[in-house]
Amino acid sequence: MNKKFGLMLLAPALWFFTAQIMFAQSDWDAPWTAPWYESNKPSPIKAPQTDNSKVFINAGVGFGIQEWFSLFEKLIPPLSVSADFKLSLKFPFTLGAMAVFSKQGPQSEANSYEEYTYEKKTTYSNMGFAGRIGTVWSRKNWGFYIVFALGYFIQNVETKHSGTGDYEHYVALEDEPSNSIIFIGASTGIQWFFIKNIGFYVEANLFLHTIHQVVGAGLSLRF
Repeated sequence: MNKKFGLMLLAPALWFFTAQIMFAQSDWDAPWTAPWYESNKPSPIKAPQTDNSKVFINAGVGFGIQEWFSLFEKLIPPLSVSADFKLSLKFPFTLGAMAVFSKQGPQSEANSYEEYTYEKKTTYSNMGFAGRIGTVWSRKNWGFYIVFALGYFIQNVETKHSGTGDYEHYVALEDEPSNSIIFIGASTGIQWFFIKNIGFYVEANLFLHTIHQVVGAGLSLRF
């Protein structure tokens, strides 16, 4: 009776030991080494990857509201260049900077009388610099970004007076003052890369200063 009882205890131990050796020599995991709650749990959702790119650069040209609804001669349309650096965080935050420039004019103002003729031409040069914070997603050949900008905008005004006769005695030769304002707004755009690091972008902008781009397009780089 004692021998039978001992064999009953020894048999399961021998079976378990033999099975461990067999599974150790095979590529299949033993059931007890891979619990069902680990082997059957869903894979975690991964955030869109940016192809390991850290730096994103846009350079392009666009149109501003005042240029659409005025008779100004567009000497230099709104130009912009921006650079954004992706932070090493789980969410793809970016920090960057941008610069914008445009030149409009001349806006003419003229009058005449028997003793004189007079004309005033005013040209506006606009330049702005801003810091940016936002987010960027990139999948294969496509990219999408949203950024918010805060900075400073300077407008330089150049005025030229001309005429015939003694117009200086009849006309107040006043020049418009140069001015500066806070540069604040937001941009969102889509990028398409026709090769790994070079592509095009199209973006829409909403800025407090309407001379800057409302829509823009240009060249995109990523590294």
